[in-house]
Amino acid sequence: RFVGLLDDKGAVKPRVFLSLGEKLLIVSAGDALEGGFRLDAITAQELVFTHIQNNVTLRLDVPGGKP
Repeated sequence: RFVGLLDDKGAVKPRVFLSLGEKLLIVSAGDALEGGFRLDAITAQELVFTHIQNNVTLRLDVPGGKP
């Protein structure tokens, strides 16, 4: 579940906060996640994940994201 976005202008890449059960994950595009997923892209409207083994793309809408 999407929790928030940190777009620190000094950072190389924006980071997102994701909730996975009781865990809080802080990840950037290119990072591998539990369950064989990788976060491929972060936009104001969505996050794009790929299941590495199955090559399946999943998109998660960002609530309140601006176009």
